[in-house]
Amino acid sequence: MNNKKIIISISVLIVLILAIILFNKTGPQVLQNDEVSTATTSTAGGKMVVDNTIKPATIVNEPSTNYEYQNGVFWGIIKKSAIANGKLILTIDFIQSFATQKETILAAIQDDVCKFPSNQGIKTKQEFINKVMSLNDTELSALISKTNCFPNGIVYYRNASAKLISKDVASNFIAYYPKNGTVETTNTGNMETLNTYVNLVGPSNPKWQITIKDGKVVSLNQPYIK
Repeated sequence: MNNKKIIISISVLIVLILAIILFNKTGPQVLQNDEVSTATTSTAGGKMVVDNTIKPATIVNEPSTNYEYQNGVFWGIIKKSAIANGKLILTIDFIQSFATQKETILAAIQDDVCKFPSNQGIKTKQEFINKVMSLNDTELSALISKTNCFPNGIVYYRNASAKLISKDVASNFIAYYPKNGTVETTNTGNMETLNTYVNLVGPSNPKWQITIKDGKVVSLNQPYIK
């Protein structure tokens, strides 16, 4: 009887030890200082295709209250990159993006980038705005397809402010960008590699999707442009 109890006790102890080991391997890891998780959803070989449908919420870049860009996902053009005192510093021209198809179209109309389609019986800019406001997404797509507003899909960014902002990059950042002009994506967490790439493509490089946490850049995503 005692032997049976001993065997049961040993079995329970073994199960507990295995559970602790498994938890330590799979449980959430506590990040120290400004480090961030580098876990990604990648395909075989560590390569991934950037999801171009990802779009952050609308951010207005004019009010001074938004110039801090402390937390969130933003669109921006990286004008330059430099390594100083062991830190990677990016100089960014943040731009405004829009959360919905309708907001995107309305902004383009308001900025006179998308002109009212007279061939659709619309005679003024305000009439065009009112029409867009009254339509659902399906109806909007049908209307816009009959204009010359968005030949490459309903995408529009506003860059009304020329203000440049410098941001430190977190020590354990991750960056994704097209590899040699293909849909394959290079990913790096090395500051020298990213610094070289950014300065190579220069200020005319495509827009980046920039994630900031507590004032530091934690990830960058440069969508593949067809």
